[in-house]
Amino acid sequence: MGGLPVCSGCDVDEPVSSLSSFVSPACPSLFLQSGQTALMLAVSHGRSAMVQVLLKFKADANVQDHEGSTALMSACEHGHTEIVTMLLDTPGCDTSLMDKNGHTALSKAIRASHSEIVDLLKACAEKAALL
Repeated sequence: MGGLPVCSGCDVDEPVSSLSSFVSPACPSLFLQSGQTALMLAVSHGRSAMVQVLLKFKADANVQDHEGSTALMSACEHGHTEIVTMLLDTPGCDTSLMDKNGHTALSKAIRASHSEIVDLLKACAEKAALL
């Protein structure tokens, strides 16, 4: 099974198992294209296994691209429920960040009618409020 290309314009199509040799633990949030990180690209393509590896290497889930979007916002917008759960389970994942248009992960999930994700985000907010 091939994986997400490592960067735009490259012919590299390495499987997830070889990703660990590409991602440096010192810099897992390397910007690749349009200000997006490998995590953002993996999320937008629904590559759960790759997202898991990147998070293992401590990729920053709160990095924002040129439009202010985060990996969580992308997962919410595209309806990747499993990835949303992984990101929400990542310590420090900030659900309150806004993009340049004032949208949050929650507002993107609502606009895209992903009710299961909306419920996950609301439950996360309620849990945070109790802490």
